[in-house]
Amino acid sequence: MQIDDFIHRWQKSGGSERANFQQFAIELTQLLGVDAPKPATADGQSDDFRFERPVTFIHTGTQSRGVIDLYRRHSFVMEGKQGTGASPADQLTLLPDAPTQRQGHGLRGTRRWDDSMLRARGQADSYARAVA
Repeated sequence: MQIDDFIHRWQKSGGSERANFQQFAIELTQLLGVDAPKPATADGQSDDFRFERPVTFIHTGTQSRGVIDLYRRHSFVMEGKQGTGASPADQLTLLPDAPTQRQGHGLRGTRRWDDSMLRARGQADSYARAVA
């Protein structure tokens, strides 16, 4: 797959983040010519490149748990957020019985989408600090 094909394939995606993120990430690794994430083991703390890596946050006197969407030890954390590339009119919202399509975190290119991306970066930063 070429870069333009990849962009075209994914720019109109919408719906559930869970439905799209792992396929997107696998195709991205293929496009970049790097290894894909490995299957998860029962010991999530030892896995060096996987989806859904568990993490524990230590707070003053308490702990909470989270999950990193994609983790590669000593390299990166990736937090997926699903937006939509189609406008509401393109999603048949004017039809009375049309199923409602999820907007995810907003229409790409809008202020709502930009705000979502900034929050996602903060979330990824806190994950990275928690595994450091």
